[in-house]
Amino acid sequence: MKIMIEGDTEHAQLVAASKAIDEHKKKYGTGNKYPPFTYCVRYRKRLFQVEVTNSNKYHLAHVITGHRELTKVHYGERD
Repeated sequence: MKIMIEGDTEHAQLVAASKAIDEHKKKYGTGNKYPPFTYCVRYRKRLFQVEVTNSNKYHLAHVITGHRELTKVHYGERD
């Protein structure tokens, strides 16, 4: 499986993302496809939030560094 890391490419963030992927692999292995899980990882006295998602081909880690767009929020049916 491929490992992909998205977000900023600072060294500390890359280390935090790889730690989150390792923790996710310990818990779920290659199972648990598609629902994203958010992990809080502490590295060098900083706290990073990393969202990890599995699919059939890759492990994706996205470092959350700022606000996120709410493009997939469903507010109910419109008439």
